[in-house]
Amino acid sequence: MLRTDDVRVHFEGVRAIDGVSLSVDRGEILGLIGPNGAGKTTLVNVISGIQPPDSGTVRLGEDDITAWAPPRRARAGLGRTFQGARLFDRLSVEENVEAAAVSAGLRRRAARARTDELLAIFRLEDVAHRDASTLPHGTARRLGVARALAVAPIYVLLDEPAAGLDEEESRELVALLRDIRDRYEVGLVVIEHDVPLIMALCERIHVLHHGETLAVGAPAAIAKDPQVIDAYLGEAGHQEVPGAGG
Repeated sequence: MLRTDDVRVHFEGVRAIDGVSLSVDRGEILGLIGPNGAGKTTLVNVISGIQPPDSGTVRLGEDDITAWAPPRRARAGLGRTFQGARLFDRLSVEENVEAAAVSAGLRRRAARARTDELLAIFRLEDVAHRDASTLPHGTARRLGVARALAVAPIYVLLDEPAAGLDEEESRELVALLRDIRDRYEVGLVVIEHDVPLIMALCERIHVLHHGETLAVGAPAAIAKDPQVIDAYLGEAGHQEVPGAGG
């Protein structure tokens, strides 16, 4: 299990994260939602090692990884994407994936084999030799996730993977992430403002508000939770939320 216990992060008196305990099992897809400023990205930064917590712990299996640097966490099986794709623009699509695989300690031949496998899964074979800087937005998003998978992670933290995607691309992303979970038995933590996507994709949802946990539960329960509706779902554009009822 990947989990945080009572994590707190304060910035000049602002409680960005205030005592959040989160858990996700291998093979589970967990949604992390909440209003802007709720602390979602800060929490993922703590989990991935970019932001040290003021207090609390992060554990990966039996290991306390709170003090581990990001590269050590990656080698232990923790992958990450960012709100922006953060690709190596001057490298080709396949070089982006292969570089990630090599960084995880794979020898060149094994890295090449994993790259070929991921390019096929993510439907990137036709653009394999194009520079990453030339990719359409949706394709660049797929490449970002493929690169995160290249390090053979146990868990992947996805920060707004559907940002900027159209409806069809979002549906394809849901199918792709489910396939990744099933194929590699990875746990996924997904930050996303696309509420219908989160409700369709995730088995469980963790809601943050003002840096604190507001609710945790199955999508149907979260969609009907009055506190969540008041704090977030009503604000999220009055989107049609599956399971929310009338």
